Amino acid sequence: MISAVIAFPTHGIFFISDETLPDAPFPGERMEFQSNGRCILGRCQHDQDGPLEIVIGDYAEVPKDGVLVFSGPLETPNRLLVCSNVVLDEMVRVPVKSARTSVFIWTDGQKMPEKVVIGLD
Repeated sequence: MISAVIAFPTHGIFFISDETLPDAPFPGERMEFQSNGRCILGRCQHDQDGPLEIVIGDYAEVPKDGVLVFSGPLETPNRLLVCSNVVLDEMVRVPVKSARTSVFIWTDGQKMPEKVVIGLD
């Protein structure tokens, strides 16, 4: 199942993690998406510049258009994946199949993307 949401993440940063919201990786200057295996930090357009569209769902179902910017494993022990903003307000929540999830992220190709597609396997 695919979920889509329009959000306005403060400071142009959002997190993808298990619902327990573990410590996020330190935001580096050059990479748009970073992971420590427990949380993925993503950069996006700032809230005052406009909305961010997040499309999230099973890898087989999500549209794989755009630029692949991240692929890697994520610990999901509670089998619930959450996208949240920097003040930990939940933007979207989806169930996942196992305690370790492969995450693939595509964007519209901009340094501060307006659209992010997240495929889960």
